[in-house]
Amino acid sequence: MAISIVRNLQQYGGINQDALAGMFVSEYVKDPRRGYGGTAHSILQRISNGVSWQLASREVFDGMGSMGNGGAMRAAPIGAYFADDISKAIEHARLSAEVTHAHAEGQAGAIAIAVAAAWAFTHRDKPNIGNRELIEYVADHTP
Repeated sequence: MAISIVRNLQQYGGINQDALAGMFVSEYVKDPRRGYGGTAHSILQRISNGVSWQLASREVFDGMGSMGNGGAMRAAPIGAYFADDISKAIEHARLSAEVTHAHAEGQAGAIAIAVAAAWAFTHRDKPNIGNRELIEYVADHTP
């Protein structure tokens, strides 16, 4: 799914949710046993059967949407891509997660990872900066 994120960023210069949902489904149908979580299976199967990603992502967990870590697991490339603009990193991390994680907590996880990746990239030449600064930065930028 992270590869689909990278392809989406390359093609659109940001997250295009409809295209991203299509990319996720395209990869999913090639190999559904690749290691997707149970809820991801449900969402991706429904999208592949013609249900909109907006509906499929919101139906799970009794209509609350997923608050899991799948959006976070694939968000690092977004932080790297938008490392020079943290507001865009945050916005596009949320957009990417929303395709499968309608719950705000699932989106917050993606934002945290994208922010951390952006911070790590922009501080790569500053070896004396410690973990505390990273954690504080992420906490300050994560809803």
